[in-house]
Amino acid sequence: MRRTFGTDHASFDEVGVPGFFVVQDGAEYNQTHHSQSDTFDKVWKDELNQGAQVLAAWAYNTAQLPAMLPRRPLPYRPSTDAAKAEAPKPDAIAEMDTKIMEQVKSDLGDLKS
Repeated sequence: MRRTFGTDHASFDEVGVPGFFVVQDGAEYNQTHHSQSDTFDKVWKDELNQGAQVLAAWAYNTAQLPAMLPRRPLPYRPSTDAAKAEAPKPDAIAEMDTKIMEQVKSDLGDLKS
C-alpha cells in the first residue's frame, strides 16, 4: 500500500483499481530513458524475458487469490445532491481567456494594420 508517483500505474490507483509497478535494476536506465537513445536495441533480451516470466507468474498467482486485492480509498466525491447545492466556483483562467479574446476582437482592426 506504499504510495509511489511518476509511473503508469498511478492512474489505476486513482480510480480504485490496484496498480503496480516493478522496481528493477537500474542498469543503464538513466542513460537512455526518454532520450533519443531510448530504442529497442538497448533492451537486454535475457532481462526482458526474465521480467516477462516473473510478471506472468505474478499475474497468474494474483488471479488465483481467494479474495480481491485491497484497494485505495477513492477520492471524496460528494453526492449528486451535495454537488448541486455547492455553487460553482469561477474559473479564473477561463475568465481571463474570455477577456483576452474580447480585447483581441475589439482591437482586430488595429491588429491587422
